Amino acid sequence: MPEYREKNLQDLGREVKQKREEQGLSLKDVYEGTKIRIQFLEGIEKGDFSEFPGTVYVRGFIRTYLQFIELELLWQDYLPVLSEGVIEPVREQEEEPAIVGKCAPPTKGFKPASPFWIFAILLLIAVGSSWYVWYTWDRNGPPPFTIKEESISQDSGGRESKKTAETTGGQEDPSAKNPDAAGGETSTNETDPPATAATGEVST
Repeated sequence: MPEYREKNLQDLGREVKQKREEQGLSLKDVYEGTKIRIQFLEGIEKGDFSEFPGTVYVRGFIRTYLQFIELELLWQDYLPVLSEGVIEPVREQEEEPAIVGKCAPPTKGFKPASPFWIFAILLLIAVGSSWYVWYTWDRNGPPPFTIKEESISQDSGGRESKKTAETTGGQEDPSAKNPDAAGGETSTNETDPPATAATGEVST
């Protein structure tokens, strides 16, 4: 606070104190009539506002004090001094105690995923799985299949026999087409009776 303004406030405070004493009032009497704490009343009379919480309280307390001692005309002298600038108290206001059990939400950090991103991730997984199945099927081809073909033939004895041809993957099984190759050759020739040797003898 500039020295000239501090001096003006001290001079005004002395006038207030003088007026109070002329009326035979003590600081306690003023406190009971205005409910202004005694330390603030002393600050007004000394021109020291370091104990006040702020400029608004300074103006309110001074005006109330002047009204109580019937010295409202002095307010016009106070007003220019108080209007020159905000009176900053020397003692800073006490900080409010921190509230335990509550924490402010973090401004930065993990945020839950939105439904859009969840849907997009699921869609990518589905498309990737479908592509993998298609690629594997197209590369390896369908599983082999077997076709059995039956043909009826008549042997030399007039009996009918069935021949089954197995085709694997569209190719005929050679063992079915040539049974002799699979089971070996079977001899169908009967044993001829022994020939009778000619002796050249004539029976008599």
